[in-house]
Amino acid sequence: MSDSAKIRSIDALDVLAAGLGQYAAHAQQVMAAAIMEAKRTIAWLEQRQQFWRNEVLRRKEMVRRASAIYHDCKRPVYDARTKTSYVASCDAELQQFRNAERYLDEAEDEEQKVLRAKYAVQSALEHYQKEARHLQSTLQNQVPTSVGWLRRKAAVLRSYAASQPGLSVGEVFAGAAILGIGAAMAAQQGAANLDDAESVKTSDGQSTKPYDDVSVKTKTGADQCLRVYHGQKSDLLRVFNANHPPSATPTLTASYANITHEKSLSHDELRTRLNDIVVHESERGNGIGAALLAECEHQAKLHGSTEIYGTFIPGVSETEQQSPDFRQKVKNWYEKQGYAFRASGGLPDGEVFKVIICL
Repeated sequence: MSDSAKIRSIDALDVLAAGLGQYAAHAQQVMAAAIMEAKRTIAWLEQRQQFWRNEVLRRKEMVRRASAIYHDCKRPVYDARTKTSYVASCDAELQQFRNAERYLDEAEDEEQKVLRAKYAVQSALEHYQKEARHLQSTLQNQVPTSVGWLRRKAAVLRSYAASQPGLSVGEVFAGAAILGIGAAMAAQQGAANLDDAESVKTSDGQSTKPYDDVSVKTKTGADQCLRVYHGQKSDLLRVFNANHPPSATPTLTASYANITHEKSLSHDELRTRLNDIVVHESERGNGIGAALLAECEHQAKLHGSTEIYGTFIPGVSETEQQSPDFRQKVKNWYEKQGYAFRASGGLPDGEVFKVIICL
């Protein structure tokens, strides 16, 4: 299955976002119902276990009494008239004793069956709850993030289409892949939309833009500016050309990255997810990608994260994503930046990750 999506309708993104939200709500209801049903089954099995435990005790008493009657019957009887002893026939008492033993065996077998069934359901429930916790976290954290991402992309596409009268839907989507939709659109719109972000009031009442600028130099010596836009739980990093006076508005390029700060699923630790990192073909090989990644790590460290990670999806175009040579090249690049790879949810290349040491 391809990692890319060929969308031919902006409205389809809204439909997909709504569908994801409905799926998350329904899936959580289904999981809760399944867990409740399993717990009800365990409760019923515990009642059956107690029933058969009582039956075992009752039938053991029946065996004890039948045994006593049979052994009393087997005692020799002295006949004073003939002055001899004899043993009476105890066939009926023996049959009663054997029936009691058989009834006891049946009760003990039923008790063991119920115990095995209860342990099997408990084991299945524990395994299901373990898997469900991962899915629950995805439904509560990643799905809302994905829904928001889809809606933002749809808004960007609509804004771009509105600014280009007569542009067909196919032309709007041409060349856009899952990770690259925002880059091409934002590059056309320029920095104005981002710079017009709502101002933030500081403690002294001054108005300031919600971003920080980081100056970097490419391998060719050109000046570049990484602008870090801060959100409540995420940061967006955009690359600008900065070969002009600082007061001038920098020119937006097509390279960017964005990250989300979140809590670890299994530990009470913070970590940072690398959602996108895209370097335009014209800007590759000059160190922009490494600068973007380093700033993502810096923002993660400032946030107190112990790890930065992300799904490994190399390239923007479908051709790049399906090229083994390109995939290996990107893998080598991540390893050069100090990242390792690990399996994750059946993804073909898993995740990239790097431990962050906060001193």
